[in-house]
Amino acid sequence: MKNIDSILIANRGEIACRIIKTAKQMGIKTVALCSTIDINALHTKVADEVFVLDGTSSLETYLNIEKIVKVIQTANVDAVHPGYGFLSENANFAKAVIDNNCTFIGPTPEVIETMGSKLNSKLLAKKSGVPTLDSIDVTSLTKEELLKSVNREDLPVLIKASLGGGGKGMRVVYNLDELQEAVETAKREAKSAFSDETVFVEKYIENPRHIEIQILADLFGNTFGVFERECSIQRRHQKIIEEAPCAILTDELRKNISDAAVSIAKSVNYTNAGTVEFILDQEGNFYFLEMNTRLQVEHPVTEAISGLDLVKLQIEIAQGRSLEDLKISSPNGHAVELRLYAEDPYKDFMPSPGHINSFEIDENIVRLDTGYSNNSEVSSIYDPMIAKIIAHGNDRHEAILKLKYALKSAKINGIVTNKDLLIGILEESEFVEAKTDTFYLQRHKPETLTYCLDETRVFQAAVAATVAVAVKAKSTLVNQSALPIGWRNLRSQLEILKFTSNNPCFKELIVKYSFDRYNNLDAIIVNETSLNSKIVTVDTEKIGLLTNNSLCYFDYEIFDQNRIWVGTPLGDIEFKKVPEFVDPAESVVAGSLIAPMPGTITKILAEENASVDIGQDLLIIEAMKMENKVVTPIAGTVASIMVKVGDQVSNNQVLAIIKEEQTIEE
Repeated sequence: MKNIDSILIANRGEIACRIIKTAKQMGIKTVALCSTIDINALHTKVADEVFVLDGTSSLETYLNIEKIVKVIQTANVDAVHPGYGFLSENANFAKAVIDNNCTFIGPTPEVIETMGSKLNSKLLAKKSGVPTLDSIDVTSLTKEELLKSVNREDLPVLIKASLGGGGKGMRVVYNLDELQEAVETAKREAKSAFSDETVFVEKYIENPRHIEIQILADLFGNTFGVFERECSIQRRHQKIIEEAPCAILTDELRKNISDAAVSIAKSVNYTNAGTVEFILDQEGNFYFLEMNTRLQVEHPVTEAISGLDLVKLQIEIAQGRSLEDLKISSPNGHAVELRLYAEDPYKDFMPSPGHINSFEIDENIVRLDTGYSNNSEVSSIYDPMIAKIIAHGNDRHEAILKLKYALKSAKINGIVTNKDLLIGILEESEFVEAKTDTFYLQRHKPETLTYCLDETRVFQAAVAATVAVAVKAKSTLVNQSALPIGWRNLRSQLEILKFTSNNPCFKELIVKYSFDRYNNLDAIIVNETSLNSKIVTVDTEKIGLLTNNSLCYFDYEIFDQNRIWVGTPLGDIEFKKVPEFVDPAESVVAGSLIAPMPGTITKILAEENASVDIGQDLLIIEAMKMENKVVTPIAGTVASIMVKVGDQVSNNQVLAIIKEEQTIEE
């Protein structure tokens, strides 16, 4: 067998940490890469050696083959593991690794090139007798040619990047008028994420399930299908919940899909780990989608039910191990994986990069794969996934219960995440009964799925937030530090605090309160409901309250001046204190377009002095590898545009000003 004593991980974040963990268990030296803004990232702290790639964007760093090859030469590593995303399915990169006398942990460059192109792989699958959907390469077509290629009866259709995955470069089109713009958007996203703008169009199957087969193949022709995964819960065509095995497959259908996957892999002499993806329609027909010639994000659920370490097997296959004696018995129990994202589900899944103050999840209950920790920075440049949370149970019900406990007891604050949405999905009846498909989040809007604490617990949390604000205010006093918390001259009048919360079930809370001279709550009213609350204990991290004879302890943190995170045993909630007076510095001119997130301006869709309608697209911001449109708030004329293509903008930055149309009254 070939010796691998050192591995360069050509990736970042969660998957880099995951590979490093297994490599270290195998006694292999790990070498990591990082961009200049990733210098303090978790993967740089757990690797044995780290090389900094000068630059911040993906194209300058993790997608730059020339820079990574120089690191291979300098570090003199034996092998390279590409992880997923970035260059993991780039045949030129795999060839460059091999040309530098280094082992590429994955299939050959020829296989990557053949199967990495979704268009080529579809043709190959069709030749192998596997059902496929017809596809048309539309990368270079004009608008007129596009409309000749796609007819109204073909709708809906899916525009899809030929290389890569993860929902980048994908758009569903229901109206021919939207076709050209969808193609151009998909091309830009594909170019940014995968350095290739090739996109194609195919029929979009509505309400299907997404089924995939894990493949393992050695250098001697032994090829195995290692069970299936279902990944139907998606947003923006990117998976957020995966599980194994699929709860609804019959033994016959399971075997047919697995045999098709193995047949496709064998047809190209596939080696190492890979995944063959299918869609399953409502009638039980399955169609080949693509083959990912790499490790999948959701590989932990397969590991949980098989007992295999897929990263270890990848390395061993690259070393020359035969899988002839690999034992793959029936699945052991059930596993479910949740992807925790830095995004706001209630604002069309808008990316929400920023600073993570606290990040704690009970790893005694679930497996946590992450590239972040306390006091981590989530950049707007990279993918918004913060972590994968995986639960394994004797059955699906047990796995779901573990995930609900882990999420409700988690301490995650500082940024907006999809945590409450994930809990809501876990508790929704269609999901519980495994009646899911890729349209799940179109049938169930995030606002209807969100996990909400009950009113009593939210009101108690609002009291805790009020106490936290009062304690914080008292700690800032210098000459009056001996005064009671919440002290004021006119004791007969109640103080009033207004909060907004991050949960749409409780958008606003008004708290009226007073303290007595002994620091006890004298009165407390939340949204006109009187509470009999007493402070049991207060310290810098925890507040104990006795409310109507119910004792509860609340964790809390105050950050960004007016934001208070409160954690309860049943879940957490973040409050934002509404200031009594608006800071003049925060006011903006009427008609201003505000950046909804940090990001990069990639396109400006109107010129100054142009007339625009309310809701019209004016700018496009790319954040976390996805394009986000900024629309005009009013109808009128573009008075000024304050940014240009390529500019990095911050959250709430003014991008443009629209002068409102004046209506003349007769």
